[in-house]
Amino acid sequence: MDNEKYKAIAPFEGEDAIKAAAYIKDNPIFLEHTLKGLYRAALRKRSDSEFIKSFKRDDDVVRNFYYLLGSVESWRDFQRTLVTNLIMPLVIEGSTDGFYVKGLEKLDLSRSHVFISNHRDIILDSAFLVHSLMSKNGQCVKAAAGSNLYMNKQASAYFGLLGCVKVFRGLNLREEYEASLNLSSYIFDTIREGKDSVWIAGNAGRSKDGVDRVVPAIIKMMVLSKRKDGDFSSLLKELSIIPVSISYEKNPNDVSMAKEILLSLLHGSYKKKPLDDLMSITRGISKPKGRVTIAFGEEITSDFEKPDDAALEIEKRIRLNYTLYPFDYYAYDKVNKTDRFKSKYTSLESQEDEKRFKTQKLAVSSQVLKSYAAPVESKLIYGDIE
Repeated sequence: MDNEKYKAIAPFEGEDAIKAAAYIKDNPIFLEHTLKGLYRAALRKRSDSEFIKSFKRDDDVVRNFYYLLGSVESWRDFQRTLVTNLIMPLVIEGSTDGFYVKGLEKLDLSRSHVFISNHRDIILDSAFLVHSLMSKNGQCVKAAAGSNLYMNKQASAYFGLLGCVKVFRGLNLREEYEASLNLSSYIFDTIREGKDSVWIAGNAGRSKDGVDRVVPAIIKMMVLSKRKDGDFSSLLKELSIIPVSISYEKNPNDVSMAKEILLSLLHGSYKKKPLDDLMSITRGISKPKGRVTIAFGEEITSDFEKPDDAALEIEKRIRLNYTLYPFDYYAYDKVNKTDRFKSKYTSLESQEDEKRFKTQKLAVSSQVLKSYAAPVESKLIYGDIE
């Protein structure tokens, strides 16, 4: 791997990683607040957890973070030590009602893969994937992230250590082509090197309406740099693509996403405020998510003539592998004015869940309900639900 060729987009190694770790230690406010909050939430929910009992108070969590951070010399170190052993256990214990992994036993973790998933959370979609693989002695994962998220030096330090690959946004056509060519080459070099896997969302932005899509442009980009080396189908197989479905019982950003959709409809577009992404990240990490399930599908081995066909197949597999929760069924029935799935939820409990956003304006609460109903509708496109 030519590290210099990819320096502008690659996660941090060596001196860059050490400098980023030092910067985080010198600018601790956001981190310390988040870690302490997760620990206190976990203590309230699972005081009998062996992991939580290993800390006497919230300050111990922060000290442990800095102790582990001191040994970080690359993004892989950060994933193996901080993400797997501290950050994600805190997220799971403090903000979920359980984290479940399906289908991982079917994967050959000795090989590198490109994981393509639905996209609901800026940070946690890839973080749950990383945690799943690392818990099974799998490979580290490089995760594609838009350059808009590198909003300041502190964010850049975190993303570089998390293993993020910078995907440049807001370029002119020529610049976009060159950036796509470089990113495609980087993905292929990563897979061929065989040390790490790659995560990329099926769509450039989060699916705020709950309808997950895989756009052909993502598939086209991945093979762009090697299109003269072989036919499309062969190149796609070399990437060893695994569809992944990530299902959150509760979306911490459901209300803010609904408001974005409505503002876009009202004004034709929605321009994010400077702190919007930071607020989404903070809510996503710290607020309750209910149960979270990540489901790994089977490797894509079919022959495809063009990106559109491949994208449709990957999208289909992602949707079919959703985990549906009681409130999803409740939302579907309420949106569609039916009782088709009444046996799958308890009305009183679901109405209690709905109170989280019932105080919002009617248009917002209706949009939130639609977003929870969407996975049920998406799954029904490909067949009935038992």
